[in-house]
Amino acid sequence: GWSVDTVSGVSWKVYTGVEPCFIENRTGGSGPYAMVNSGCEGPADTFLVTPTMDLSDRTSAAIQWANDYITDQFEPSVVSVDVSDDGGSNWTNVWTRESNVPSPGDQIVDMSFAAGNANVAARFHYQGFFSRTWQVDDVKGGSLACAVTPGGLRVGTVSHAYTGAGLTEQAIVYWEKAG
Repeated sequence: GWSVDTVSGVSWKVYTGVEPCFIENRTGGSGPYAMVNSGCEGPADTFLVTPTMDLSDRTSAAIQWANDYITDQFEPSVVSVDVSDDGGSNWTNVWTRESNVPSPGDQIVDMSFAAGNANVAARFHYQGFFSRTWQVDDVKGGSLACAVTPGGLRVGTVSHAYTGAGLTEQAIVYWEKAG
């Protein structure tokens, strides 16, 4: 159900391993990944479009993907993600980058304006002139919730046992070394 709409030049391609210019999946995702390699293959103005999603029963929505975007400082590219809540007739930009967003790293963007609609789609747009690469993997759309994970940070103060005065960072480092 995915589609590619190329305005000019190189198109999005899907790979399952190392692509012809010897670049492997750097997104941190798994399985097949989509990539535009303008640095190796030439200029590109191309869209990768998701199948439509039914979000009619949702009150909030987000899109998430594993990402690796590397651009060239002398021939910069622009990448963006747009969302449509009417099956692709109209698009709203939700994410744009003109500088590196290296991997691994999931991107997550709110698209709650599309919640409640049955014909939602997203598109990944790459525009570059010999400008390196953008890889996209593990795309998810819908109600994405943050799960509580074990561990984390404890918030509080460290104080001297006898005086009750707060300890400075230098005192804590000294105590750990003397320890």
